[in-house]
Amino acid sequence: AAKVKDALKDSLAELGKSGSNLNQIAYMLNANTAPARIMNIIENAINEHNALVARHEAASKDLDELRTMAMDALGLER
Repeated sequence: AAKVKDALKDSLAELGKSGSNLNQIAYMLNANTAPARIMNIIENAINEHNALVARHEAASKDLDELRTMAMDALGLER
């Protein structure tokens, strides 16, 4: 449970970074920043987002396993 809690806490911080990245991209678009620079930021943001999704999927799997273990320990059906 602590592992999942830590993963979700880290994910919340990452979501804040994603919002900041989107704000930075919007600012740069309005400031006529070079497209190559904007694309670099977008690619990095996508990579960070994909890593966050993977961590959420792992945390969800851990929660499912924890639930299964608890149900088994209690002798309850799933």
